[in-house]
Amino acid sequence: MYTKGEWYVEGFCVKTGKRFDSVIAECPDFQGEGLDNVNLIASAPDLLAACGKVRKMLGNAKEDECVTFGLHSDLCKARHILQQAISKSKGEV
Repeated sequence: MYTKGEWYVEGFCVKTGKRFDSVIAECPDFQGEGLDNVNLIASAPDLLAACGKVRKMLGNAKEDECVTFGLHSDLCKARHILQQAISKSKGEV
């Protein structure tokens, strides 16, 4: 489970809430990538929610059913990619 609430960027930190101990992540600006990294991290809860919604919309056919029945293989691949990303975000991969 991740920290609930709105995640936002403040400087090179990702925070939630207004307390001094609300820092979720801090990214030093090595090679000018710090702001890109904090923006990506701050968007993680929204990206995870979007992946879950799209994954659910793509249905529950198993991978072997996609091959056996020729169920829109691109959709099956997309569903698999989304599931892998969701699993990685939960530390399951």
